[in-house]
Amino acid sequence: MESQPCSRAGFSPTTSRFHTVFSSNITDGSSFLSYLVAAFAAYTSFDLIECVRAATTVNARRLWLATASVSMGLGIWAMHFIAILAVEMPMPIGFDIKVTALSAGLAVFASCVAFSLADNFHKRPILFLAGLVLGGGIALMHYVGMTALRMPAHIYYDPWLFALSVAVAVALSTAALDAISGLPRLMKEYPLWSRLIESAVMGFAIVLMHYTGMFAAFFYPDPAALKAGLFFNSSAMAGAISVIALMIGGLALIAAMFENNRKQARDFTAALINSLPGFFALLDQAGRFTRWNANLATLTGLSNEQLRGLDARAIAVEKDRDVLRTKIGAVFVQGFATLEFGVINQNGEVRAVHWSGRTITYESRQYLLAIGLDMTEARAAEARIQESEDRFRTIFNAVNDGIIVYNVGTDSYIDANPRLCDMFGYTREEFLDLSLSDLLTGVSPHSLEDVAPLLNGSGAIWG
Repeated sequence: MESQPCSRAGFSPTTSRFHTVFSSNITDGSSFLSYLVAAFAAYTSFDLIECVRAATTVNARRLWLATASVSMGLGIWAMHFIAILAVEMPMPIGFDIKVTALSAGLAVFASCVAFSLADNFHKRPILFLAGLVLGGGIALMHYVGMTALRMPAHIYYDPWLFALSVAVAVALSTAALDAISGLPRLMKEYPLWSRLIESAVMGFAIVLMHYTGMFAAFFYPDPAALKAGLFFNSSAMAGAISVIALMIGGLALIAAMFENNRKQARDFTAALINSLPGFFALLDQAGRFTRWNANLATLTGLSNEQLRGLDARAIAVEKDRDVLRTKIGAVFVQGFATLEFGVINQNGEVRAVHWSGRTITYESRQYLLAIGLDMTEARAAEARIQESEDRFRTIFNAVNDGIIVYNVGTDSYIDANPRLCDMFGYTREEFLDLSLSDLLTGVSPHSLEDVAPLLNGSGAIWG
């Protein structure tokens, strides 16, 4: 019975319409190589996701997201391509270049969408959505890639195994993305092992989906089904694609490691800056904030987005803004300046700040390095002390008895109230120039030696 015309791919038809049905055989070495490529791509991409999360600008985030997506997408595609080339079938296999390229693009796009949600993997609905997108992208890449095959046969799939392959991809992709967020917290002391486990799970998601999909496939010979395509030496192409995939992944991994080192240096610098007891800020020549520590954000009540590029005068009270602008200009001319001014926060509260500024050169540009202390509590304490001193002075001056404050060690008067000055007929200034012996005139039953212990508080005189 001759085979009937049919579509190139679909679910299992009635087998009686076909002369021969055969499935594929896959070599063990190629299976292991394809897994290594998938796991390495996952390892590289997950490292790059950390760069996405750490990016401080929109452009940097987009760059790292694109790099991670290309690394993951091409890793998925390379794994599929290597595994397909390793399939042993009694017929030549070719590829439609356009459809093959489309399948790679789908993998990159799915990776991009999933990784763009990386900041919210801790939220279960977002995690499941990302896993669905990534797992679905792996499956879509696989089955679109299968339609790119050019061979004298039709491809049909067992519907249950087809569904299982998609489910495996989605489930394991979700597990791998979940591990990115949860595993590092559980294995803080073993970050390398954490990343290896995450990559291994993601590698299994890609490989198990592919091979489950291949077990679901049945090939029905039909010479009329052969279409034009490119035919390669399978072993040579598998090796070449492996090398190219590993090179791309390796370069991306080196870039990720370099960025992680930079991030660690930035984090260390930020930790030092944030540990300062006062506030720290770096201003450009226009007087705008380019960098600051957490204390400045707390002092002003402004967010990082609000502080970025803000004119420093905007945080000062109205009466101090002109002098602050003058001092900023003086720093760039003289190299150093100090100022105490009022800072008004988001709640309308005014804080007294003592600020010191000096110039530094960074990347061939001059900046103003400002270091300051919040003096509000100190000034409040000074005011309380002064208030206490004023109350004491009021009582001291108002009493009707003469009061004198005497330093026995130096034999000198420290203070005298107005009543005492009136009693002796001296002004306060004149009185403070006298000594104890100057006041002891006439005949007295007591000597200077008798009086001194009393003034010291260590004795008494009886008349």
